Amino acid sequence: MSANYDQAIGQTLGAATIYSPTFSSTTFKPDGLAGFAFEDISVYQASPLFQTLVQSGQLPEAVFGVKLSTTAGASELYVGGTNTTLYQQNTLTYTPVTVPAYWQITLDQVSRAGVQVGQSEAEAIIDTGTSLILTDTATAASYYNDIPGAILQESEGLYSIPCDIIDNYAPTFTFGGRPFNVSGETFNLGPVEDGSSDCFAGITASSDIEDYWLVGDVFLQNVYSVFDMDQLRVGFAELA
Repeated sequence: MSANYDQAIGQTLGAATIYSPTFSSTTFKPDGLAGFAFEDISVYQASPLFQTLVQSGQLPEAVFGVKLSTTAGASELYVGGTNTTLYQQNTLTYTPVTVPAYWQITLDQVSRAGVQVGQSEAEAIIDTGTSLILTDTATAASYYNDIPGAILQESEGLYSIPCDIIDNYAPTFTFGGRPFNVSGETFNLGPVEDGSSDCFAGITASSDIEDYWLVGDVFLQNVYSVFDMDQLRVGFAELA
């Protein structure tokens, strides 16, 4: 956090008594989740934590900045502004929120190897709590079409690409007219199994999604993200 603020007085919280298998894993000991989206999607019809802090007047700005990394200690949540040392300020590009429920904005286009994939000006939900990039089955199929050796695996809509070429097919996402590249490192999720020459790729097909993208950490690790609740916009910048 950017500073120590007073408590979020009157904050509504939910107590979980049963966790899903993912959260019950022996490798992960959950201590809670804090949603930073909008009240419209609260199952309690109550103000989420960040909105509570904004409404209480404790923050210098109704903004939070996020840097995500798989390196221990390299991730940061900066509440009340942004950490300008972590990004190239002249690359910060904002896109208006289209529906203030999730952090939903317009995705200008997605491309791979310079070729556009899917429709232009699609809706995209930006979610730091989602590990992968998800889209509908048809758009995912078009993304992997013509990639040599690309295979739809049986596991949850995941595709694989031969490990020796997967980096060449990492996507570029354009927001607010500026393209942001996904690195091969974050797009490549690792071998399908030990010793496999095929690697899982970071864009996944979901039958629960229709005509939009759910943009998670595979993309967000490559940028500094700014969520502005006052001006209802999301910004991305190149990392410093």
